[in-house]
Amino acid sequence: MKAAPDSGLLPGEWAVLASIAEQPTHGFAVARLLAPAGPLGGIWTVTRPRVYRAIADLAARDLIAPMGEEAGTRGPSRTIYDVTPVGRRLLEEWL
Repeated sequence: MKAAPDSGLLPGEWAVLASIAEQPTHGFAVARLLAPAGPLGGIWTVTRPRVYRAIADLAARDLIAPMGEEAGTRGPSRTIYDVTPVGRRLLEEWL
């Protein structure tokens, strides 16, 4: 098996990056996906605060970027993120 690229990403950051790579989305949707009762949470759980921290870290590394906003049902608008070409390449190497 090939070793993961030396990116310095933590396992939860990889989970968030891979989730966003499936479809551009916002942090709340990723947090629901990776919550204990979420579709992936039984396999890999990431807490909501950690999801939002991972999104900030991934954006700071230019691995994801905001691509728009979605009106929130209760509260502020949600920023939609997509994976950048660099992020996608790194994820493909990891996978």
